[in-house]
Amino acid sequence: FLPDEIEILGTFAHLAAGAIENARLHEQTQDLAVTDKLTGLRNRRYFAQRLTEEILRAVRYTKPLSLLLLDIDDFKRINDTHGHVAGDLVLQSLGSVLTGQLRQVDLAARYGGEEFTIVLPETDFVGARLVAERIRRAASEMVVPISAGREIRVTVSVGVACFPLCGDTAERLVEHADQALYTAKQEGKNRVCLYREILKAQLEQEPGRIVELLNQ
Repeated sequence: FLPDEIEILGTFAHLAAGAIENARLHEQTQDLAVTDKLTGLRNRRYFAQRLTEEILRAVRYTKPLSLLLLDIDDFKRINDTHGHVAGDLVLQSLGSVLTGQLRQVDLAARYGGEEFTIVLPETDFVGARLVAERIRRAASEMVVPISAGREIRVTVSVGVACFPLCGDTAERLVEHADQALYTAKQEGKNRVCLYREILKAQLEQEPGRIVELLNQ
């Protein structure tokens, strides 16, 4: 190449490098906007968007879809007893456990505080129960080391709702998963509860209320 041509190529290369770097920074900024800083999981904003997308996909292809809502049992006691730094370590450790228990197509997100959500595409209530129980066991086996050689062990409660039986919108699916989680807490914690089972129990007592119950 002639000197002038080399100069032109150098200018193009410099411009291209700048464009690539700008694109990389833009992508990184977008990723940070939907990522929970503490756990590295997706945040509530991304979860809401993804759940809506998965419901549309489930409708289009007539596939099942399940939602898990889980909560660390007695998390306030952990913070009160060991401090918020220890509580953060528990949240980080649980985030890693969740990631290790899921498929690539699944989504784990931090919903807020000590609550996490998991979206399971193409998964019915049978598969969702298996995943929820696997996560519950893995959480109970988790050991979180803290200062002075001490360690923390935790348990989680999990509520499960399945589309479309347990709700035909994102809002209802989350609401019913939350009701199932509340029932798991009320029944003693460290357990899995399916909203489907709540429906079944209520319908056995009052047949014919399925539409009313689903709209609550």
